[in-house]
Amino acid sequence: MFGYILADKPDMRIREYHTYRAYYCGLCRSIADYGQSARFLLNYDCAFLYLLHSSLTESAQTVQRKNCMAHPLRKETYILDAAADYAAAANVLLGAANLRDKQQDGQSLTSGMMLAPMKGACKKAKKQYPRLAETIQQQLQLLQQAEQRKETDLDLVADATAQLLAEILCGPAELPQKQILWELGYQLGRYVYLADAWEDMPEDRQKGRYNIFVQKFGDDLTAAEECARFNLYSAVNHAILAYDLLEIKRNKEILDNIMYRGIAQKTECLLKREKQQHRSNHGSL
Repeated sequence: MFGYILADKPDMRIREYHTYRAYYCGLCRSIADYGQSARFLLNYDCAFLYLLHSSLTESAQTVQRKNCMAHPLRKETYILDAAADYAAAANVLLGAANLRDKQQDGQSLTSGMMLAPMKGACKKAKKQYPRLAETIQQQLQLLQQAEQRKETDLDLVADATAQLLAEILCGPAELPQKQILWELGYQLGRYVYLADAWEDMPEDRQKGRYNIFVQKFGDDLTAAEECARFNLYSAVNHAILAYDLLEIKRNKEILDNIMYRGIAQKTECLLKREKQQHRSNHGSL
């Protein structure tokens, strides 16, 4: 579910990379307010959420250097502003939901162990952002229902995650340009769901778990790949169209890198890796 909205780091200038990293570290610092264990859920997708919301305004920022929990012998620069806490709450709630999903699917033995100390963090995040928590719960329930009835309509099954990210990107009430953010979030949510389904397809097929590409195409891997490629790039292109309408106040170079290069690079990597695996499986018959 996470790790698809990434930057193309080698293409960044040094200053841009350090700023991007400072936002990532700033999000980690903000997540610490929900408990130290919650910091293990830190992910780049929510770092993008923080960076985007911060870049739509010119709110005051705090820039500091402190010792890092993961690397206690060195100091890291981090940026904090008004957008950090919302992104941290979203990270906590989405991360916990992802752990529950993995636990139910039997994908990770450690997911259940990690969920236990997250109860307090989730309770605090829900209290602070009740609408955010309710949206996440409602849309994930709709997604679960679609998967339980073995839905074969790709647009329908991807809609729950698309609606979820659309609402999350709209953010707090005072955030501007909400209509554009909703469209951007919808397309990114659609992309994330389909990218995750495509990446998990071989394992889901092997273990008999629901997967939209398996459900829709069965063993026709060529048709599945064509469908995945078309829909992934369609979602990315529509997301870029929405993104281009935003009035970015700062960090535009970094956001451009993510939207124009990082996501496309991640997509092609997913498709190529999957294609190579298909060839390998075919050759082993």
